[in-house]
Amino acid sequence: MISLDQVTCRRGGRAVVREATTLFARSEVTAVLGANGAGKSSLLRLASGEWTPHTGHVRWDVTPLARLERSELARRRAVVSQVLPAAFPCRVLDLVLLGRLPHRTTSRRTDTETSLRALDEVGLAGLAARSVETLSGGEHARVHLARALAQLSEARTAGDGALLLDEPTASLDPAHQHRILELARAIAGDGLAVIVVLHDVNLAAAYADRVILMREGGIAAVGTVRDALTPAALREVYSLDFTPVPTPSGTLFFVPTGHCHEPMIQQGGTP
Repeated sequence: MISLDQVTCRRGGRAVVREATTLFARSEVTAVLGANGAGKSSLLRLASGEWTPHTGHVRWDVTPLARLERSELARRRAVVSQVLPAAFPCRVLDLVLLGRLPHRTTSRRTDTETSLRALDEVGLAGLAARSVETLSGGEHARVHLARALAQLSEARTAGDGALLLDEPTASLDPAHQHRILELARAIAGDGLAVIVVLHDVNLAAAYADRVILMREGGIAAVGTVRDALTPAALREVYSLDFTPVPTPSGTLFFVPTGHCHEPMIQQGGTP
């Protein structure tokens, strides 16, 4: 669905993504993992069309992403970036309604009903009238996810769209982390491609169909959980030893079992 072919992107004089080739398929959750600064968010921005690569190609099916009308792209894919509080006071419902802006032919009633359903999906149905200024960080994250779900309502019905999430579990407690990723799986079940940047290897192992491991802007490993999350690949990416342990549900749980193999660099460059 969304494919990257030998994509390189430079920002600030350095390559933040290097010669990346991968496919984000319909009906799959793809988790993007890697250490801080590995290029995960940059890869997401390229896949979403926010950034244009310096070399290589990003396509939606066979069409170059840059050739799609921005309005059409907005109806077919939604992005939830690392969330910041709203820059202006408004109701929660008003923030979610922003996701309906690409759908100019729908009625206000349809937009409101769609937005309320999206809030219900993320467990915030009772907060529609609240001011966003009163929300916790975790509630902010879930409201922005609801905005994306409202944006993708028609795409989910058609089974043709993409949801891109940048660290959606970062400010959530464990119960809500699992609820959001269960929702990501349900959206993939509607036929959409779901791309999620995560820091937690075990959340990726529990919910992803495919995993991309990034290191220094390049793709170090890609494949199923069992193919990509090998001890050797994890050590290369995180400089840390992991032992995979089977769980009763059949997934793998990755336990850090060794010391970091690289010294932590302190401010000023002193190891």
